[in-house]
Amino acid sequence: IMELKNQGAAMIISTHMIDSVKEFWDVAHIMMNGKIAATRVKEDAEKSNEGLEELFFHITEGKGDQ
Repeated sequence: IMELKNQGAAMIISTHMIDSVKEFWDVAHIMMNGKIAATRVKEDAEKSNEGLEELFFHITEGKGDQ
């Protein structure tokens, strides 16, 4: 996956295993009930010190998107 990313390939990966994408994600869409509940760009998340796990739990625990 990293080789393809380094070559500039676009990928869509659907997973419940957040640890498996932490190293290479650029944009994350968090889905809930079959719909996109939140979208984050990695650069914005890093600026606010928000990791994928924090975003996921924030959204899925019903606190909504910010």
